[in-house]
Amino acid sequence: YHSCTGGEESKQEEIVQAPEPTPEPIAAPTPKSEPKEAKMSEPTAAPELKEYPEFPGEKLSKSEYKKRLKAAQNAKAKAEKEAAKAAKAAAQPAKEKSEEEQEGELDATQYTANRINKILQRKERGDRPYPHKFHVDTRLPEFIEQFASTVADGEVTTDVVVSVAGRLMSKRASGTKLMFYDLRGDGVKIQVMADAKNATEYDFEKCHAATRRGDIVG
Repeated sequence: YHSCTGGEESKQEEIVQAPEPTPEPIAAPTPKSEPKEAKMSEPTAAPELKEYPEFPGEKLSKSEYKKRLKAAQNAKAKAEKEAAKAAKAAAQPAKEKSEEEQEGELDATQYTANRINKILQRKERGDRPYPHKFHVDTRLPEFIEQFASTVADGEVTTDVVVSVAGRLMSKRASGTKLMFYDLRGDGVKIQVMADAKNATEYDFEKCHAATRRGDIVG
């Protein structure tokens, strides 16, 4: 700084001393903790066993008793349900077997004799179960070759009429208005579906009631 003394200007320099740095505090060392002793688990007490009236002669724990009791109750309920179902079925009148089902229980000799008798009865009524000649315009192998590549699965075509013949190897009904047949001939097989809604020129039920497995039909 500057000061004036006796008219003379003198120059003095002021020395400012920097403060000494404050020493960092030294943390006291953390005392090492003593290792903890591992606690030993106490042994689990064995479950108390008792004899319950539902299971005489057996000593069970409470949890095992509950488990066994629930299983026994479920088994009892299931047995009661099945017994009630059987009693209901026994109370209902037995379903009378159809003529065709009764024929299925006959041996081969009885079945043949029965079929011959049925044919004779139809002839006596004026029917022609086996006409002198049935016109066939398409053999089964030709039928398969003709339509296998032109008619897709599930597709129906009504603009073509064919006449085929063969032996019935199986007969299945879906209600009273739909019949399915497996027709075999010349070493091949086709399936025939007969629908009552298409039977406009004959009695559907009467016609199909007369057919049996093993018959030759056209």
